[in-house]
Amino acid sequence: MAPRIEAPEFRLTKTDVVKKVEDILAPLKLSEEVQKRIREVYDEEMRIGLARNPSRKSCLQMENTYLPELPNGTEEGEYLALDLGGTNFRVILLQLEKGRVVSDEVQHYFVPEPLRVGPGSELFDFLAACIYDFLETRSKLDHKLPLGFTFSFPMTQQDLNVGILVSWTKSFNCPGVVGEDAVKMLNEAIQRRGDLEVEVVAVLNDTTGTLVQGAFLDRKCAIGLIIGTGSNACYIERVDRVEKWEGTHGDIKEVVVDIEWGAFGDNGVLDFMKTEYDQMLDKNSLLVGSFTDAVLKLARPVSSESCFHELGIEHGSDDLKILQQVCFAVTERAAILLAICLSATLMRVDREECTIAVDGSLYKYHPRLHHLLEHYIIKMTPGKKFSLLLAEDGSGKGAGLIAAIANRLRTRKHS
Repeated sequence: MAPRIEAPEFRLTKTDVVKKVEDILAPLKLSEEVQKRIREVYDEEMRIGLARNPSRKSCLQMENTYLPELPNGTEEGEYLALDLGGTNFRVILLQLEKGRVVSDEVQHYFVPEPLRVGPGSELFDFLAACIYDFLETRSKLDHKLPLGFTFSFPMTQQDLNVGILVSWTKSFNCPGVVGEDAVKMLNEAIQRRGDLEVEVVAVLNDTTGTLVQGAFLDRKCAIGLIIGTGSNACYIERVDRVEKWEGTHGDIKEVVVDIEWGAFGDNGVLDFMKTEYDQMLDKNSLLVGSFTDAVLKLARPVSSESCFHELGIEHGSDDLKILQQVCFAVTERAAILLAICLSATLMRVDREECTIAVDGSLYKYHPRLHHLLEHYIIKMTPGKKFSLLLAEDGSGKGAGLIAAIANRLRTRKHS
């Protein structure tokens, strides 16, 4: 039985409190007029983000990933993936046969603090050493292996295998890397060793990896979505709309565009719909992850009373009912905002039917978000065929699959 998408019934022993709670939560409700305006702003920011010489900068990066196609069922061979996005990273080996994963091996490594803040060359030498360790333990040092590199830091792509670091985040701050190509630095570290037959052929973020993983599971997939400690999406765009991609593109008709919608509204275009709660969060620069973690705690079934117990707060049944209303109001608003952006993106995708690949802790563990999201997308795009598909580990398996695609593109180019 699917969770209900209507707000829980709200009755309290003190009827005057009901009105107070409703008044407090009222600003979180988005009217049809406000939803329409958000949609118009989003469409315009997408257009500006793809323009060659826009009159102003868009808050949506609309990054060209240079990935012109997705898995097609012909993928064969062995491919490596390296997933770096925090203090722990993974090396993955995928074995593909006739477009199927027949085996995958994973090993986790820890990046010590001195390497996270030391010279960039030392960090990449360490990554190369871990690749060596991974392959040596599997007796595959003599195997020629293409590698897909998930580099989960702000970057600007200049090709499928060129990713320029814009800034370090999390606990990383290695000098000599910002403004440089992370792929080039890793390839140079591999070459310095002289004992590896590995080449980095593609760079990506987890959003692109989720789309590729989703397309591997379902060929109708054309949108990748992350709803976790942060949110982002990517989609397949017609090349003729990517005006800022200069030059000729041969027979390339489509390309994956990374929207980077985590910054949507940062330039003030959404100030008209911000509540005092939004402004408080912005003012205090609250980390998205911390906020989402708090929401995740609130999203647990209130019958468990776990939220109050963890906070050491005494409570009654009315408190639980109020908490229930707050949780639903926050969740519904988030679902509507996501649905607005997704419905607009769906209409840009040149597909009769489209699958949206989704990953992220908030999507996976929230008891109502999937159903609310589905409900509002249907409402906003009547008649459009779509489905939401959980596609886990885009940053791992997805990176290996992109390496396979890059290898296929290279073979085709030189044939």
